[in-house]
Amino acid sequence: MCTTESGDVLCLTFWAARPPLLSYFTVHLPGLLPATPLDRLPRVLRTHGDVALLRIPVGPKGNDYFLYSASARFSMVMPLPTCPLTDGSIGLLRCPGQDRLFVAVLHKTLARGYYAVDLLEFDHGSWTWSTRLMHAESPQECDFGIPTKSFALPGSICWVDHVKGILICDLLDGDDEVHRFIRFPVLAPPKKKRIAGYDRDVAVGSDGCIRYMEVWAHPVPGSDNGVTYTLQDWGAAIERWLEPDKKWIISHELKASQIAVDDSHSGLLPRVEAAMESPILSRLHAGHPSLSLHDDDVVYIMAKVDHRDEQSWMLLT
Repeated sequence: MCTTESGDVLCLTFWAARPPLLSYFTVHLPGLLPATPLDRLPRVLRTHGDVALLRIPVGPKGNDYFLYSASARFSMVMPLPTCPLTDGSIGLLRCPGQDRLFVAVLHKTLARGYYAVDLLEFDHGSWTWSTRLMHAESPQECDFGIPTKSFALPGSICWVDHVKGILICDLLDGDDEVHRFIRFPVLAPPKKKRIAGYDRDVAVGSDGCIRYMEVWAHPVPGSDNGVTYTLQDWGAAIERWLEPDKKWIISHELKASQIAVDDSHSGLLPRVEAAMESPILSRLHAGHPSLSLHDDDVVYIMAKVDHRDEQSWMLLT
């Protein structure tokens, strides 16, 4: 429980479940508006260690941002910076073994390759915002666009542009004013169809390495009419970033047509028109991959009979 800026009491309840079941949380707040549209739902934006950063709508257009710690048992309203906030621009870093907690907001400046980072540091209950102007290692080569998510590495926050790459900011080195930019590898085979915005995921593995996953489609030749298409097969690959070598290496590859589905699970798959001899799994539209945060060998992929369908199935591979 904590108190909002307007003095109302906010109650949060976390309902934890082991994957593949979904964990979720519920909010009780007097005057909380109905969650329409869905982007106005209360949301857990970031977690790191035992700390969660939440965004909760408190009015027709406004949001309050809350920090919750499970071990320290505190919850409080975060003061807002002067720069605009978007869900993808916010990063969270908890320093293990220290009383230091950072919230960072990335935003572009007018100069190419330069970025401003607004930092909020929590130290013994005192919050202060500061701004650090930083530039990419090679500003002319940095092609980073709009941040869509972020995650933490030891001492650093990484912002992700799902189309182009990763921007890394070292928050603990006060003299370091350089962002490192890691461009995504090209995994999709030539002439294979990709669904922009729905075919990639980035996460940190248990070994501390950055992992990148991409899914692509193999349409039946001539079936793509610009709206939909018939699938012949689909594939995916995962690469790990090796920091010492500054390069990506492939750790896993798969093709749907090569995955064996036993009889006990085949009945759970949706029905697909049997117009082809290929296995049913390879004819499902796959996308929205999600790398497991608990097991490096597990990936969650959303599958549909047609990519425009509302109903979907979750594949674990």
